Amino acid sequence: MARALFATALAQTLVAVIGLVGRMGSGSLEIVTINGFFVALFVGSAVLFSKAARGRPDRVAA
Repeated sequence: MARALFATALAQTLVAVIGLVGRMGSGSLEIVTINGFFVALFVGSAVLFSKAARGRPDRVAA
């Protein structure tokens, strides 16, 4: 699942690049901000899934 989320983040980055290069009607700041937000969410989720897949929790519940 982590790999799928990293791939999704990469695809979202490509969407932003295409939007910037193609001048798709929105401003550059808007494209970078909105897509950057979603890329951060996907990468954050991927990191959490990767950490969970390792099966080593940081803390043990008492």
